Amino acid sequence: MKKIHIAFLIILFSLFTYNNFAQVYLRGVAPLEPGNLWKYYDIGWFGGQTNFFVTDSIKTIGSKTYSVVETYDDRNPTRYPLYFGITEDQFYVSYDIYSSDSIYMYLKKDCKIGDSWVENIDVLTFYYSVIDTFTLNAWGNAMLAKVIKITDDSKLVEVYQVWTDSIGLMEENSIGQYDMILSGCVINGIVYGDTTTVGVADDFELPKSHILLQNFPNPFNPITVINYSVKTAGLVKIKVYNILGSEIAELVNENKQEGYYSVEFNASNMPSGVYIYTLQVNDFSATNKMVLLK
Repeated sequence: MKKIHIAFLIILFSLFTYNNFAQVYLRGVAPLEPGNLWKYYDIGWFGGQTNFFVTDSIKTIGSKTYSVVETYDDRNPTRYPLYFGITEDQFYVSYDIYSSDSIYMYLKKDCKIGDSWVENIDVLTFYYSVIDTFTLNAWGNAMLAKVIKITDDSKLVEVYQVWTDSIGLMEENSIGQYDMILSGCVINGIVYGDTTTVGVADDFELPKSHILLQNFPNPFNPITVINYSVKTAGLVKIKVYNILGSEIAELVNENKQEGYYSVEFNASNMPSGVYIYTLQVNDFSATNKMVLLK
């Protein structure tokens, strides 16, 4: 029995390490104009804040030039340089000085539904595909958002990222394991959202309102993720209805504190069609639609 427990812990640790190793390389920033700044909140396993700042420095590696981007967070305020660039065939890439493979594509500029690409990172192979677009309201600005699904050849990684051409990566979700959301940025001198930097203890900002976000991916088959925020503690309910208004699933029914949350909806036993999902927190309610396409 002791050997079984040890084996289980080894497998669990391997999955944990593998997924976190992979996610380090799945992220990047865009656009790369000097002075651009992004501030993200990690709202999954570790929590905290991560920042990216495009300096006015350029690093030449071989025959290519890269923007020097400093990254730092509230757990370690030391600034570390990262190197990002864009290729002649319009891919945003990251240069890793610690890897033999060195250059990784993380985003195709002006990508559209149906675009896909493959990236090899050391012994891993990642598959990127643009699976959906929708109009996103980002701090009062309507933007075209693009959902990129990232998987690997071992099926241990399944990551969804939401990008906009205007201000970059908005959100990342890996099916209950890790979440990251953009709280604010400065793009070409224009401020979006909250970009303040305060003390470590006060840095995480709780939601200012109850929000039910659009599920992603959407359309989906058969699993999708619904993200939402809770402004004040209370009884939270998330339900799913068919187009006729009949309740088919109750995803959440419990008391929750203020914070950011996500829940997975598995529609493997349901037919294709339009479904409605609702969020209720105390006296607040919100409704969105999603499409199951098998």
